[in-house]
Amino acid sequence: MHDILPVNERKARQNQHIQALCQRCRNENETITHLLIHCNYATTVWSVISLEVYQEVRNISDVRQWVKSWCNPDNNISFNKTLIINKIVITMWFIWKSRCELVFDNNRCNVSSLKHSIITFSNENKIQSSFRDNQNQNSNIITRGNSINTRSNRNWNPHPRGKIKINIDASVLPNSFHTGIALIIRDFTGKMVEAWTLVERTRDVAQAKAMAVLKALQWILQLQLQNVIVEGDNKEVMDSINGDSIITRWENSNIIRECQHLMKCLGNVQVCFQSRKCNQVQDLLAKYDKVNNCTRKWSSILPMSVMYRLEFEKNLVMLNFIGLL
Repeated sequence: MHDILPVNERKARQNQHIQALCQRCRNENETITHLLIHCNYATTVWSVISLEVYQEVRNISDVRQWVKSWCNPDNNISFNKTLIINKIVITMWFIWKSRCELVFDNNRCNVSSLKHSIITFSNENKIQSSFRDNQNQNSNIITRGNSINTRSNRNWNPHPRGKIKINIDASVLPNSFHTGIALIIRDFTGKMVEAWTLVERTRDVAQAKAMAVLKALQWILQLQLQNVIVEGDNKEVMDSINGDSIITRWENSNIIRECQHLMKCLGNVQVCFQSRKCNQVQDLLAKYDKVNNCTRKWSSILPMSVMYRLEFEKNLVMLNFIGLL
């Protein structure tokens, strides 16, 4: 957990001339926990957003420890309960945003307007967050085989602002040449821009992974994208594309050389290896494609099992950005 949010209490530790009091209520020092949980404004926001969360946060003494506790699936609120976690993360973000608008623009956003903004943001971005009171806020749709681990080295890694990332994967049907390939374009927040699933005939896993890179590069050329990072989880294939010699099987050499040629033409594309643990959304989508023989472009909603993993990873990026991970 990182203490990086520039709340007044933190700034006062660094500069004795700065007051540590909360900018909004002026009753207590503005710590991260006070700002997001205990300030009268925050408390009122939680009460109109979710009575369940409101009851929970009344007993929270440290918001960072509370977030850490979400790793325990037996808790009332945990990372497995995706809908309510989406709701909490989005609400925290908007509370922080409203604080910044107060400090820098002297704009006081009332609770009703903030609630409307939160719901509008969720709807526009198609984020499953169960803001309707009658919905089951504790939905636990993620299956045991698709369980979530919150360790940072097992999740998608955000890239620098100004770049986009295409994560790729391929899944081969056993005893078959039938291969599902998945490509997902994501921005620096983890939000999906577009996805593409297609079915190809390949000889083995290495050739399938090389074909996935080739399809990604052809897609970049077609869309005329700039500043792109292509990530895949086969190190031999990625090293062969980036190196002077081809270290994967010789049968894949034509695909590798075509990838190298496209990279020279594109000029501003990086092809990088990334562990499969950080490639879980693409892995799920490639397996879905393999089983369902699904060749199509996806502009918004992915298959449900994939969508929940994607939303979870977006939440981690947001939590890290506001200093809670």
